[in-house]
Amino acid sequence: MIEFKSEKMSSVMLDPRKNFEETGLNPEIRFDPLTRDTTRLGHFGMIKPQKIDLTKLDNEEVKKRCPFCPDNIEKMTPRYPADILPEGFLKKGEARLIPNIAPYDLFSALTVVSNKHLLTLEDMSFDVLKNAFEVGLDFYKIILDKKPEASYHFLGWNYMPPSGGGLVHAHQQVLSSKEPGNYYRKLLEESENYFKKHKTNFWDNLCEKEKEINERFVHEGKNLTWLTSFAPLGVLGEYIAVFNGKSTVKDIDNETLEEFVNDLLRLFNYFEDNDICSFNLGLYFAPSESEKNGFNIHARIIPRTFLNLTECPPDANVLQLLMKEPFSAFYPEDLCEKVKPYFKSR
Repeated sequence: MIEFKSEKMSSVMLDPRKNFEETGLNPEIRFDPLTRDTTRLGHFGMIKPQKIDLTKLDNEEVKKRCPFCPDNIEKMTPRYPADILPEGFLKKGEARLIPNIAPYDLFSALTVVSNKHLLTLEDMSFDVLKNAFEVGLDFYKIILDKKPEASYHFLGWNYMPPSGGGLVHAHQQVLSSKEPGNYYRKLLEESENYFKKHKTNFWDNLCEKEKEINERFVHEGKNLTWLTSFAPLGVLGEYIAVFNGKSTVKDIDNETLEEFVNDLLRLFNYFEDNDICSFNLGLYFAPSESEKNGFNIHARIIPRTFLNLTECPPDANVLQLLMKEPFSAFYPEDLCEKVKPYFKSR
């Protein structure tokens, strides 16, 4: 049922680094076991995370212009009408959920994660992260009650400039929509197709198979299973957290959220030790009880980097954008071995 399909190639060139000696290279095409979309593995050894000096992004002049800093947030950020949120916003600890002043969708909220303008990975604490995710989950439940047609929920996070984050001050995208978007829709449809065909849940089967093979299996907890993606979406790889037995927003209880946050902190420790200072995070939910049998809540985390610190080119280019073809310069199996010890130190 679960198939890890790949095609290895042999590319030959006369390499100037070896006095134009004939050299064989071995890029690989991998097929995602759910969507069957392809990912290229190649460019090995040519790309590595670039350690960025973030301190220059944390000065008083920048903070004066930042709408999310404590001195500005009350006067520079919008609020929801009272029929949506009576106070205009949601708040838990330092986390504050507000409307996006330039919305993407019917309900396009932002969660300002912390009062701190420059929240480094080292600064991430359990309480800060938990409050941020919790206020987003609370918003989804409110919208489900008031506007049930906006049933597709996606939580995204562009952290630091290489990820595409427009503001350094940490904030998450909290979207509720009538339309899931292309990739989210494909995940839902293919999960449903798999369930109808095999009478079993793809995500459960994936975790079981990965645990059996033990090549990309990172960790299994009470509520979550962590993997490195067989067909990663990012140049620096991709990490997946599958929520065991959880499908909809309402399925996430306090214990599950706390486990997710603790696991994220372990992943962030690994990032710090490997000069990764930026990432994209996406959290996907089944839209309704009727569709939960085939779909598990899961998070995808993609590290991001500039390719160099001279021109600061992004790590996304024509291949990803105009061919919709991800590529990774790292084998998921190697990344798994590197990150696994961070989950064992509990």
